[in-house]
Amino acid sequence: MHPRRRGGILAVGVLGILLMWFSDVSIALVGHEVEAVPLRNPDMPLSTSSLAQFSLIPPIGIQSRNPATKYSRPGGLQREVSTFEPTECDWRRYTVRRGDTLTHIFKRRDLPVRNAIRFANHDQSLALRSLVPENIMEFCTNDVDGLLILRYELDNFQILTLRDDLDGLRVNINKVKIATRYRYATGQIKHSLYGSAKRIGINEKLISQLISIFGWDIDFALDLRRGDRFSLAYEELYAGERKVGTGDILAAEFVNNGMVYRAVKHNDEKGNIEYYTPDGYSLRGTFLRTPVKFSRITSGFKGKRFHPMLKKWRAHRGVDYSAPRGTRVLATADGRIGVIGRRGGYGKVIMIRHGGTYSTLYGHLSRFQSGLRTGDTVNQGDVIGYVGSTGRATGPHLHYEFRVNGVHRDPLAFNMPRSGEIPERYREEFLINAQQLIDKLAAHTDTELAEK
Repeated sequence: MHPRRRGGILAVGVLGILLMWFSDVSIALVGHEVEAVPLRNPDMPLSTSSLAQFSLIPPIGIQSRNPATKYSRPGGLQREVSTFEPTECDWRRYTVRRGDTLTHIFKRRDLPVRNAIRFANHDQSLALRSLVPENIMEFCTNDVDGLLILRYELDNFQILTLRDDLDGLRVNINKVKIATRYRYATGQIKHSLYGSAKRIGINEKLISQLISIFGWDIDFALDLRRGDRFSLAYEELYAGERKVGTGDILAAEFVNNGMVYRAVKHNDEKGNIEYYTPDGYSLRGTFLRTPVKFSRITSGFKGKRFHPMLKKWRAHRGVDYSAPRGTRVLATADGRIGVIGRRGGYGKVIMIRHGGTYSTLYGHLSRFQSGLRTGDTVNQGDVIGYVGSTGRATGPHLHYEFRVNGVHRDPLAFNMPRSGEIPERYREEFLINAQQLIDKLAAHTDTELAEK
């Protein structure tokens, strides 16, 4: 046989053997191993479609043994979102400066500006358009994918998180885990409650709360004496080791002119806060003793006084509180507005009816709280207006009147009614907790006074 024909027959035979072998198996790569996988039923006839199914590209469903990656298309590798954790990237921290924009920050951090625009334009991340100085921003990046996660501190209690996933941008607002720590403080009045409290690190929120708690028993404009003492147990709020705020007063004691007043906080099942004496009686009176804070009395309730403008003697049926123009005026009790407007010598005035027995009047106001009208209801402590000098007034002050069945009474001397006791269902537990709090407060107070 001719050598060329013999070689051709041999080649055809080898090709036939190879085709038969390929028709039974296909090679698939799994990790670093090679596995023979049946590609068709051996009883089926060989066809060109069988050849077309052979490939060295891993078929769908067969993945690398590295759980952090997967095949998403022939020959391509992408990050597996479900197994990705922030620990796989490098976290960097940035404190927002005044005038910063997200674009400026991204440029400064060598991050793609297009990502800054995309992040800021997301419907749930509008806060990124107006960044707050001193707030914290954190970036999670790696060398392969670039920016993976952006976290931005919205405030002390919320963090905005943007995660760049295969399916797009995911945005969440997460609450910061807050821990509560208890603190104790003791101060002594030298010139004013405000100054004495600030000296021992008590902020304005706690000062205001202290005034509200004892405001039915102590007139903070008139009753304070040099040497009076106050102590309180209160909450401080922490995110990790960082202080993020102040909570409520848990227990307090105020010694005013030799009289001792104590208060303990109680929360009911609806979350309402009330303060009671350690034996369960409410500290809330029907009326606040003072309608303005941090003021002084310039004229009390008198049968006769010389009017500085009318230049004659006449009765003064109220109390005048001197305070800077614009000082907030508070409703001393729940009620309904009976008069709001200008009334002769009172100038701009509000009169509030408290049921059928009591009424209060607030005169010489510079302006009213926005939106108030005759017939509106107000709650105790609501801002109803602001100190001024309208009407017959020589300077900025509030004229306050208190009436019982239409008769003027001295609000500083009248025995205001109380609002009751702690409900019976809370009483036993409250008395136990109250005694423990008062004992701890007393121990800390004694320690601090001994060290001074």
